[in-house]
Amino acid sequence: MEMRLETTMTASGLSGERAAAAEAALSRLDGAAAAEVKPFLSAWFQPSATGELDELDGNDIARIALLLSAQQRYRRPGETLVSIEPVVATESVAGRRRTRLVVINDDTPFIVDSVVSELSGRGLAMDCLLHPVVDVTRDAEGKACAAVPAQAGVAPAPDAVRESVIYVEFEPTTARARTEIKAALEEVLADVRRCVAGWRPMLADMQAAIEDLRQYPRAKATRRRRSRFSNGCARTISHSLAARSSITATATRRQPCIPVMAC
Repeated sequence: MEMRLETTMTASGLSGERAAAAEAALSRLDGAAAAEVKPFLSAWFQPSATGELDELDGNDIARIALLLSAQQRYRRPGETLVSIEPVVATESVAGRRRTRLVVINDDTPFIVDSVVSELSGRGLAMDCLLHPVVDVTRDAEGKACAAVPAQAGVAPAPDAVRESVIYVEFEPTTARARTEIKAALEEVLADVRRCVAGWRPMLADMQAAIEDLRQYPRAKATRRRRSRFSNGCARTISHSLAARSSITATATRRQPCIPVMAC
C-alpha cells in the first residue's frame, strides 16, 4: 500500500514559520473563516517525533484546516461524522486529483485500524493520513468552542469530550464509489462501537478474575473465573455476530472489518 504521510499526533502544536505560513494561507483562502479556524490549528496539527508534518506546507495545512473546521464545527454526543469528497490537484497534498475523507468520532480503540483496513480492502492507495486526538469543548448546541491536544494518560476536562479526527487522502474515485465507501465506513464504525461495548466489560471481568486468583483458593477462583469469562465472552461474541449478520445482509461482497476479541 502506497503511503506518503501517516502520523498519530501527540507533540506540541504548530509554531514559528509553519504557523505563520498556515495562518497567512488561511486568510488568503477564506478570510471570513480564518479567525474561527486559527485557534484550532495547534490541536489539529501536532508534529510527531518522526517529523511527518514537514510534508505539509502552509497551503496544505490551511486547506485541511478549513475542511476539518467545517466537519467538526457541530457534533452531537456520541455522533459519528463521515465526509468524503473529490479534491482537485491544486488542493491535494499529493499534487494530483484525489479523494479526501474526514472521520470524527469519540476516541475509542480500533478506529484508525478499522478505517485503514476498509480502504485497503478496496485496494485504495493512500497518500496522506493524519490522526489528531483532541479534547473538544462544545456549547449546548454542539458547536465546537475550543480544542486542545489530548494528553495520554490524562482525562479531558469535565466540560470536554475526547474526539478522534481522521483525515485521509487517497486515489480518485467515482461518485458511486464514494457513496459506497461512506456507507461502508459508517457500518464499520458502528461495528467498532458494538465490539468496544463488549470489550470493556470483558476487561473488567478479566481484572476481577485476577483479583480472585490473589484472594481465593485456586478451585474457588477457577469457578468464579469461568463464570465471569463466560458472561464477558458471551457479550463480546453476541456483538460481533450481530455486526457480521447485519453487514452480510447488506453488503455480501465486502468482508466486514470487525475487531475480534479472543477469550
